Amino acid sequence: MFLKHNFALVVFTQKQYRGWDMSEVNALFNHTLPALDKVPGIDAKKPILMGFSAGGQVALGIYYPDAAKLGGMILDAAYPVDMERTQREGRGVLRGPTTGPAVKECPVLVLVGQQDSGAGAWKAAERVWLKAGVPLIVDYVPGQGHAFMINGKQLPVIEDWLARVGAGEKPTTHPAENQEKTPPATQNAPATAPAAHEAAAPRYERGAEIAGVKTVEDLPEGGLRYRVRMSPEATAQKPNRLIVWLSPGETDTSVENLAPMFIKHGFAVVVFTQRQFEGWSAAKVNALFNHTLPALDKIPGLDAKRPILMGYSAGGQVALDVYYPDAAKLGGLILDAAYPLDMRRSQREGKAILRDPASGNAGKECPILVLVGQKDGGAQVWKMAETQWREAGVPLVVDYVPKFGHMDMIFGDQLPVIEDWLARLEAGEKPTSRPAQDQE
Repeated sequence: MFLKHNFALVVFTQKQYRGWDMSEVNALFNHTLPALDKVPGIDAKKPILMGFSAGGQVALGIYYPDAAKLGGMILDAAYPVDMERTQREGRGVLRGPTTGPAVKECPVLVLVGQQDSGAGAWKAAERVWLKAGVPLIVDYVPGQGHAFMINGKQLPVIEDWLARVGAGEKPTTHPAENQEKTPPATQNAPATAPAAHEAAAPRYERGAEIAGVKTVEDLPEGGLRYRVRMSPEATAQKPNRLIVWLSPGETDTSVENLAPMFIKHGFAVVVFTQRQFEGWSAAKVNALFNHTLPALDKIPGLDAKRPILMGYSAGGQVALDVYYPDAAKLGGLILDAAYPLDMRRSQREGKAILRDPASGNAGKECPILVLVGQKDGGAQVWKMAETQWREAGVPLVVDYVPKFGHMDMIFGDQLPVIEDWLARLEAGEKPTSRPAQDQE
């Protein structure tokens, strides 16, 4: 498909799971691209950067100071957010586009799921970027959260964009067949677009009823607005234990739809319904444990004292950050594409720094289920760490999922693994092995 429109594609075949650091970006632009430019038939002078999630954020990090050296960007689930300030200040801080003549010369295609809270970042920023002259298309994909969409149903959007860029255009409109489906940036927009540094207001997301499931919603003082899905038959004598979904910004509806399965094994699930795209800050984690969980624990039929934290990607990393210093307050972890890494040190030192499990009895009392794709570089992290964690007495199950990379696997073929693990917790076990039928 790329060749059809006169583009070549390069990937990098010797990687580490820590991701892209500045030394690697410098190596790319100072050495790798000049070498590629010498390959007969390749023009690598102004490449198009294409990235998913953290890879897209790296592309944006290159774009802001020096868009002139780029021929365009394809961003999947990446947002115009100042990540450092957002984490430091505990609120969403948007970034404006690059400035100067380069702003009009670097076309940008964005794929973002409508259920991804990062869509709020683009809805707040889109009109500002277009007004600045950025050749920008934002494709808000129905039914998707923080998902990898480059190789799926959005391929025609990418191909149309490449065809037009290859023809010398700088596209600002969707393919004709999609324009009716995708509202323009101005539709339903406020009369005055927000400034580039302002975040969209947190949005409240009302949930649909689920047959056979009791729904409780509230906003406790000092806490997070929540919606809990639990058994209508749960009582103080036989309460549901609580699973906390640490969303990386999306897929709450998909998690809530699993409520009947959770209830079957004596668990309720809680999601948080008023979010911003900055994700989980320390202030929000404190609000969860100091105010929200105590409020949830007062609901008749709900036991929120030692919740199970469940998270995908960044949400799973938050769960691990809670676990390391205080595993005693947790009933378990379900981690999807999250790794036992010291992220800050790994980025700062340019090498992978593993983290030890929680120590003492707390580490032995907190069972952990890990889903990680065999093609995810993070699988190597768990392969290095798994033996150490088991020897420390951690009740750990790591499921290396064939053919998957850094993907959301909670809602697919791995559901039986999750259900088996929860059933064994319900029975009082602390699992250390996969379901018997899968072990071969």
